[in-house]
Amino acid sequence: MTIGIGATVLFPFSLYETLSSTTAIHWEWATIAAILYVGIFASIIAFLCWNSGVIQLGANKASIYLNFIPVFSSIFAVLFLDEKLHSFQLIGGLAVVAGVILSGKTNKQRLQS
Repeated sequence: MTIGIGATVLFPFSLYETLSSTTAIHWEWATIAAILYVGIFASIIAFLCWNSGVIQLGANKASIYLNFIPVFSSIFAVLFLDEKLHSFQLIGGLAVVAGVILSGKTNKQRLQS
């Protein structure tokens, strides 16, 4: 349902961009592979894995891990896009990791009492 609704909502924008753009798309294997990766792995498989994790852990425990999305986005940008890692990103990432660890300990203490 999510993919169908997303495709329906985004179709008019895609049509507009296709008709108004003067830049040609160069269809190469790397381009097609990237589109397939985003469409299959990053969208469908990641979504199914996340839902499986939420079912196993419960929404309360799983929701704290959403905070890792910007951390991994920064890591992947540095590794794959040659972006520079800045001190504020490093400090923010460490704060997120500390927050997740602290939250995990707090949840564990609540369960024991």
